[in-house]
Amino acid sequence: MIRAALLEVPGAMELIGRGIYTALPDELPATLANGHAVVAGDPPAGAAAALRLCGHGCSVTLVVHADARRAGIAPEVRAALRGRADVSVRFGMELTWAAGIERLEALVLRHVASGRIEVCNADALFVVSNNPGGEPA
Repeated sequence: MIRAALLEVPGAMELIGRGIYTALPDELPATLANGHAVVAGDPPAGAAAALRLCGHGCSVTLVVHADARRAGIAPEVRAALRGRADVSVRFGMELTWAAGIERLEALVLRHVASGRIEVCNADALFVVSNNPGGEPA
């Protein structure tokens, strides 16, 4: 998912800065301590962000639209992700809804191939990009 696509996810714009972030900040939100973060965006940048986040005491779900063969994540990074019990990688998934009252509380994910829907509790969503400006190239 690219940053511009976040505009199309119902509920997301209302929660920007209140659990949804369009980049990984230098200082992570305090709500992540012992919480759950979801990372979406360009797969290589998302994988790097997931590894950084799991080092801060939270569990992480990396949502990748592409299937595992086409994600473009380097083999050594994949191995590092597999070696972490606190990281889950969900290939072939996309964000379809963001929900929360005062802050982000949950995300609805859809399996691209089957259309199956899953709900994921989340304290934060980080939409990351390989492009330093955060927008697609």
